[in-house]
Amino acid sequence: MIMMLGFAVGVATVNGCSSDSTTGTSTATSTGQGGGGSAVVGDACLADADCQSGLTCSTDDPGGMCIKLCTTQADCPSGSTCTDEKKCYKSCTTAADCPRMGYTCVDSVPSKTCDVAPETDGGTDGG
Repeated sequence: MIMMLGFAVGVATVNGCSSDSTTGTSTATSTGQGGGGSAVVGDACLADADCQSGLTCSTDDPGGMCIKLCTTQADCPSGSTCTDEKKCYKSCTTAADCPRMGYTCVDSVPSKTCDVAPETDGGTDGG
């Protein structure tokens, strides 16, 4: 049991050098440093440490979402779009491009991105 605990500590050390990244504070989110995790733009996350370096975890989105702050399209990784909110979101053409529960392909400026599905009036399928 002690060996397993030691292994978990070793993994935490590799994924993030600072214990602050596991507290869920917004400090790292505002700096845009990311944590060197494996999640890419549009993926779910709990903290910045879950996202690739240079990305942040937006906990305002359901289930969290790795994003990157941007001023131009050139700031965004391949497969993502710099929106009018100045955030890189995963690009899409259809809802199938956005497999996360509660997300769909929505019209954004300047192009479609995966974002929270808009609420509908009484329908459950949107048929």
